[in-house]
Amino acid sequence: MTIVITVYDPEAAFPFLNPPDSRMVNDGYKLLQELGAVNSQRKLTSMGKRMAGHMGVRRCTTRNLRLVGIDKENDLLLIKYEGIFKLHAGVAYHENSDPSNNFYLGPDAYKTMQFLWANYSLESLKMSLLFLNNGIPVEKTVSPGGELIDQGISFSQTVGPLVSYTADKFGLVAGAYYQGGHDASELSLSAFYGNLEASFKPLEKLGLKLGYEYLSGTAFDETENNHSFTPFYGTNHKFNGFMDYFYVGNHGNNVGLQDLYLNAGYGFGKISLNASMHMFQSASLQAADASRYLGTEVDLVCSWKLDEVVGLMAGYSQMFAGESMEMLKGGSANAYQGWAWLMVTVKPNFFSSGGS
Repeated sequence: MTIVITVYDPEAAFPFLNPPDSRMVNDGYKLLQELGAVNSQRKLTSMGKRMAGHMGVRRCTTRNLRLVGIDKENDLLLIKYEGIFKLHAGVAYHENSDPSNNFYLGPDAYKTMQFLWANYSLESLKMSLLFLNNGIPVEKTVSPGGELIDQGISFSQTVGPLVSYTADKFGLVAGAYYQGGHDASELSLSAFYGNLEASFKPLEKLGLKLGYEYLSGTAFDETENNHSFTPFYGTNHKFNGFMDYFYVGNHGNNVGLQDLYLNAGYGFGKISLNASMHMFQSASLQAADASRYLGTEVDLVCSWKLDEVVGLMAGYSQMFAGESMEMLKGGSANAYQGWAWLMVTVKPNFFSSGGS
C-alpha cells in the first residue's frame, strides 16, 4: 500500500476556484514559522514533516469514516470506521533526517508498517481480526569504514482472529495468529501464537482465571528457518509474570514459550488481593538433552485505596527456576530470584467544573 501526500504552495501551485486572501495565507505561514514547521523561505522543515496533520481539524471523508490523526512521533496515519462494526487501518513510514538518503536507523522496530483491524461486537460476544505487515530495515551494503551505503526492508506478516465471550459469571478468550514472511536476518519465517483463557466469578468479590499461552520457537538444530513468534508492539510487563523473564522484546529467534497460568483476585472494602502463578516451558528444545521446563513464578499483590486521592500497593514475586532456565538466561538456577516493591499513587483533582 502506498499513500502519497502532496503539499502545494497555496499562493501559486494549488488550483483554487476561489483563492484565499493573501493576508490569511501570510498569517498562516507566520504561525507555522513560529511553530518551527517552516523556515523563513517558507520551506517545510524536518519538524514540519513530523507535524503533518497534527494541527489539522477533524476531517470526515464519508459518514463515520474520519482521519483520526497522524502520530508526529511515529509518522502513523490512522483511519477509523466505527458503525455496526469497527475497522481501523494504519500506515507508517520512517526515515532519518538526512535528506540525501531514505535510511532509517531506529529507535523504533519498523521502517514501514501497515495494519488492518476489524471488530464486530454483540452483547456478550466480541470478534476481531488483525493483519499486520511489518517492515524491518536491513543493511544491504556497508563501506569498509562502516558507513551504510544501501538499506533494504525485510517484511513479515501477522494475521489471526481473537474471540471473547462473557456471561454472568463466566468468560472465555481465545486467539490464534500466524506469522510468515522473513525476519531481520532475512530467514524464512513461519511461526504461531495461540492463547486460551477461562475466567470464573464464583463470588461477587472473588475472580479466578486459568489460561494457557503458546509462542512457537526455533529448535537448537534448526538453521534454515525461523519459527520464533515475535509479539510486535505488545504490552511489556502485563503478561508472562511480573519478573520480566519473558516479555515482548526478548522473543526473537529463541526457543519460544509455553505459559500455563492461574490467577485469583479478591476484594473487600478498600483492599484488594491478587495472586498469580505461571509455569513456564519452552516451545522447542534448546539442546538435545534439555528439559522443556523452565521454572515457576509466583506474583503477589496487595492494593489499599486510602481515599479518593491516595492509594498504596505492595507486591512480592519469586521465580523457582529449573536447569533449563539457567541454560536459556544464564546465572544460577539455585540462586535466590525474587523481588519486592512498594508504590504510592497520588491522583489529585486540581480542577472541577459543574454544569449549569
